[in-house]
Amino acid sequence: MFITAQKINHKTAYIGQTAKLPCRTTVSYYVDWRRLETLQSDHAYIYFSGHVTPEFQSRFAVDLEKTDAGDVYTLMISDVQQNDSVYYLCWEDGGFGNRHFFHLNVTGSQNRLGSLDIQCELKKATYTVCRTLIDFQNSFTIAPSTVNSQ
Repeated sequence: MFITAQKINHKTAYIGQTAKLPCRTTVSYYVDWRRLETLQSDHAYIYFSGHVTPEFQSRFAVDLEKTDAGDVYTLMISDVQQNDSVYYLCWEDGGFGNRHFFHLNVTGSQNRLGSLDIQCELKKATYTVCRTLIDFQNSFTIAPSTVNSQ
């Protein structure tokens, strides 16, 4: 399969994390998820005819969310490994519709906080309470900060 230049959705995941690649579609028929080492290489089916193929069942799953605006087929890759840093293709309508390309960039170990997305808010002007947004929604408080109350 030779793919010409197309819009590629770039995603980053840390080794050991779960990567999520959401594919939004408005077609009424299922999508295929395929793995490509390069945009010019042959593909391997990950998800076909509504099922994850045996080769990928240990770490790959597809979550289907039905919405009024269409369906979202999210490819989930658990325990991400360096060799997962390839291209992924979500092909609508069983391989006859629109194509959505993703590239997963896998990088070293996860940071100490266990999250890439942290929301912080100021409490009593001397403490910062941060909540990490990770799968299990842990909460923690950081020691007093250097912020001075006014």
